[in-house]
Amino acid sequence: MKKVTIIVGHPLKESLSGTLAEAYKNGAKKSGKEVKIIYLGDLKFDPLLKNGYKQKQEWETDLKKAVDDMLWADSWVFVYPIWWGIMPALLKGFIDRTFVPGIMYKPPIKNKKVRVIATMDGPLFYHKLVVGSPDKRMMKKSVMMFCGILNVKFNYFDFVKKANKEKIEKWKKKIENIAKKD
Repeated sequence: MKKVTIIVGHPLKESLSGTLAEAYKNGAKKSGKEVKIIYLGDLKFDPLLKNGYKQKQEWETDLKKAVDDMLWADSWVFVYPIWWGIMPALLKGFIDRTFVPGIMYKPPIKNKKVRVIATMDGPLFYHKLVVGSPDKRMMKKSVMMFCGILNVKFNYFDFVKKANKEKIEKWKKKIENIAKKD
């Protein structure tokens, strides 16, 4: 049975990111996958890497459990909004604290699959062509490829503030279908 861990980078569980994460969970479960969700806004941890990587910073209990849930899974799904061209600071802090040498650079990590689901208020073409998709470059090349993970896929949803209930339902259905196939 395939195992998936979903990491929600929006600080609020009751958000579009949370809604899309639940849609992914539903689709994954319908196809027989085991699923765990990490809502970063619910965790108690310091997102600041106080001493860089010069000195080990002990993990808080919530961070240790989150890493265990990630290591348990065959694939990871990151769901977050694009704020100022990139993911929220909370998710960046989570990555800084958890993607550390000796944990995320081990051979089993290289076999994981990653999907990113990102939302934005602006137009996707602007994010891609003008801004250059900095979140994609960071997640795919600076984080995942550096850890040896090559299978990284992205789904973007734009103009979220203008999205009505029907549009959001279409997005949920799309994510649910993707989750069934992943």
